[in-house]
Amino acid sequence: MGGEIGRRPRRATEITPRPPTLRRVAARLPVILACAAAIATSGCRQFNYQPANAGAPYPAYLPLGPTERVQVFSDGVTLEICNASGRNFRDFDLWINQRYSRFVERLDAGQTLTIPFDQFWDQLGEGPQIGGFFAANRPTPVVLVQIQLDETAPLVGLVAIPLGDDRP
Repeated sequence: MGGEIGRRPRRATEITPRPPTLRRVAARLPVILACAAAIATSGCRQFNYQPANAGAPYPAYLPLGPTERVQVFSDGVTLEICNASGRNFRDFDLWINQRYSRFVERLDAGQTLTIPFDQFWDQLGEGPQIGGFFAANRPTPVVLVQIQLDETAPLVGLVAIPLGDDRP
């Protein structure tokens, strides 16, 4: 039949037309977008690092003082400090996990203070891992909170209350 020897002619049912290239790409577009989003969100780890914000090292030489009735809550984004004691605190460094610190002007008796978690820095200029909806990593758990009143006074302990995934 056609001059080609040894080849069998194709039947009409065996021929399947290939869809145009644009249709194939459009059919695979959800998979392509999902892969691109997974690579974009998980491929990079962002550190909270600003050397200009480096602070003093943790004062491990200071003795530990009493624990006050000041509760500290953290949702990974903010730190909420509720002073239920009858004591006022002025001009102190607030230490988180013996690593991150921030200067606080005042915390009066009965006052609730909210501080963004990204305002704390360690001696190298690194900040804690911040939580939130788009966070790639788990936020830094707040397990130890202390007040440093000056260079010689004992460190004052606060009560850290874990929330969410920080609970043991």
